[in-house]
Amino acid sequence: MSAQPHTHRHARRWPPLETDESLRVYARTEIFYILKKIMDRATVVSVQFNSGKESLLTTITRVSEPSNELFLEPGPDKEINERLLRATDVLLTSHEGQVKIKFTAENIDEAEHLGVRAFRTTLPEFLIRLQRRQFFRIPTSVVNPVFCCFRLDDGQETTAVLVDISVGGVCLIDIHHTLDFKVGATYDSCYIDLPGHGTVDMGLQVRNVADTRKVIDGKVARRAGCRFVNLSRPGESAIQRYIMSLEMARDMRQGRRIMVKR
Repeated sequence: MSAQPHTHRHARRWPPLETDESLRVYARTEIFYILKKIMDRATVVSVQFNSGKESLLTTITRVSEPSNELFLEPGPDKEINERLLRATDVLLTSHEGQVKIKFTAENIDEAEHLGVRAFRTTLPEFLIRLQRRQFFRIPTSVVNPVFCCFRLDDGQETTAVLVDISVGGVCLIDIHHTLDFKVGATYDSCYIDLPGHGTVDMGLQVRNVADTRKVIDGKVARRAGCRFVNLSRPGESAIQRYIMSLEMARDMRQGRRIMVKR
């Protein structure tokens, strides 16, 4: 078997990856988490190389955070496998849930995992996470609610409770009955304190409104679906990290429930 794969900080990129920083995941813990979910679900990984002229389909067989390694199942064609081992412009594409995941690899070599031949490379410096906004609203905590603060024209502030959040917008409930939500209305100065991820400023445009079944102080609470307006790239990145933390917490709870059932 060959030596450990070399790590190149500035890998040559093919094809040009999305340069929008808000789509990139750099945190090692998150990269490990996403790749492990792809492995656990046995999701197919497409491997393209030689400037996209050749490809094969594979699955991830091991993700090691301590050793910074990723193992892949070889393809059925021995000659294509050999050419992949010589390639330096490798693009890997898969899906985590309904989120498209892309990353590059260099210097893939041959190794052995659990007594079986495998491809080995280093964990990527970053992942590209391309999510379709309408699919990825995730509920926020009911036990520890998150609030969106509205700065009103009269200098006062009021809050609404987040029901769910995505990188495209939020669903809110006006528990104080101070916001007259109307479709098309825009609130230019709002902010959300995301637990563990800082404060994000944005505008909000109301896209839909409905009465809820919640009665607060004798009044029916109104629910509004809102689109983010003028959200900065750092703000969008903070929201993505917050969504990731919610997903990780949810998966941990589901894992514990499965263990209890067993």
